[in-house]
Amino acid sequence: MKLAAALLATIAVGVGILGYQTHQIIGSVPYLFHRNAELKADGYYMAEFEFRMLSIVKKLSDGDYLDAYSTLRRLRRQMESGEGLIKMPADKSAKARYEFLLARQDQTTGAFMDPDYPSFTFIAPTLNVIEALDGLAREVGEPLRLRYPLRFLDRIATPEALRAYLDAHLYIGRFWAEHLPGPGVYGPGISELAYVDLLETTGTYHFTPAWHAAFRSWLDATQDPKSGMWGARMGTPRAFETKRDANSTYHILHYLLTDDGADRDPSHPLLYASELASSLMGAMAAPMPTGEDEQHAWSLEQAQATQLLTRHLWGHLDEAGRAAVRSALEVALTERYRLLDEATGGFAIYPGSPSDVDGTTTALRFIEATGSLPGTADRVRLWGDIEAPAVDSISVESSAAIELPDDPVVNSFRLYVGSVLTDTDRDQPIAVLYPPNKGAVLDVIDLRQSVGRFLASAGASFGNWSTADSIRGSALHPDSSAPIVPVMTIDRTLGDALGDIGKGASDLLFVGYDVFQRPVFARHCHIEN
Repeated sequence: MKLAAALLATIAVGVGILGYQTHQIIGSVPYLFHRNAELKADGYYMAEFEFRMLSIVKKLSDGDYLDAYSTLRRLRRQMESGEGLIKMPADKSAKARYEFLLARQDQTTGAFMDPDYPSFTFIAPTLNVIEALDGLAREVGEPLRLRYPLRFLDRIATPEALRAYLDAHLYIGRFWAEHLPGPGVYGPGISELAYVDLLETTGTYHFTPAWHAAFRSWLDATQDPKSGMWGARMGTPRAFETKRDANSTYHILHYLLTDDGADRDPSHPLLYASELASSLMGAMAAPMPTGEDEQHAWSLEQAQATQLLTRHLWGHLDEAGRAAVRSALEVALTERYRLLDEATGGFAIYPGSPSDVDGTTTALRFIEATGSLPGTADRVRLWGDIEAPAVDSISVESSAAIELPDDPVVNSFRLYVGSVLTDTDRDQPIAVLYPPNKGAVLDVIDLRQSVGRFLASAGASFGNWSTADSIRGSALHPDSSAPIVPVMTIDRTLGDALGDIGKGASDLLFVGYDVFQRPVFARHCHIEN
């Protein structure tokens, strides 16, 4: 939707110049974004949509208003009529999805993108599909083999051709920068090249060491020393200002740093780390704004800034910086859960949009980066060794008489049968209980079955940049076939809230967890009657 706002503003200017009736095309832009969401929810393959829209941005910034107008009209007609659109296969097997995605490749360019669009739009959707194909090939048990070579990459396969391509997409006029918020062409055209390692590990394309050296040198030279970030340059080579683009910076740091912050190439160490960390802290801690356009941008930038701070840049932060990140995470986590759709169990990208695989993937990546998922490197990195709380023991006449503490740190309780909690039993409670006014952040047991419910429902399995398979393979490990654990909100005194849950048990164990799923309280209740 931020792209929608950009198009509305610039089309209004461009169409006005040409004398067209502006209201006809202005109405198309928000409609197309909402229509894209509807089509994804109906199971259509819409992986190219946002990149087609970005091609219109490029035409507008180049002054090709008539071409931009005709492209948008053509795209609207297609999305209204459904002509040329195709649904994901009804057969949900890995083999069927693998064959379906292979068939999306263009035989001339090799890209997983309509060849009628500019070549800068080829990179991101091709990488997205190859990542999905790689996972499906593993599931099927056969090597990944594309039908055609990725010929479009031959155009930038030498250091000289690469530098010319990058320079051609680096600058944008200040007027257009002010009317085109977000990464614009720089995002899919430049920053997505940071994932070429995927092509090399899958054997689908290889660049030379000289090519990589040229790319890293160009990135070093174009990093903004004030903010430490990367983005399009607003202005001309003689006078410019770099857009502070968290989205593009997120992609580029994947190329320059490992997940634990080590330089991938020691001859190109990360520059301006402290300036970068300061800029990203602002993006992570920012509250959700009003307006769909701003919320869409916030959703991506908050998630990506958090992942960069708690992973790639963690080793570059001093103790004060790490403490500041930890203290900001709870508010950021609560804000992210505002995007949970309780009806479907998935997450939206911004309020008012339907939950989908893109929104859910973004949320789960963010949640993992906060150290909230047990068994992950992020949890160890952020919170260290988490000690189990001491267990206090009480005896009560019945479960109805059990009182739980009014502890502001406790976000949820998990209820177990027995008096001792073992590692084996930790993920197998008989109920999840939320104290009054808690539960805005879900207990991980509740979250796991919520996302499992989302995956089991009908809808798209392939979004604009992610897939249902990536959610299934996430650190959350959602399983729609697992037994359902009852979830309820309780008062301090249980009364009859449990019903038949735990009925007949002589020992019940309540373990309280904070919003980061760290155990902070434990009470063993022996039932005398």
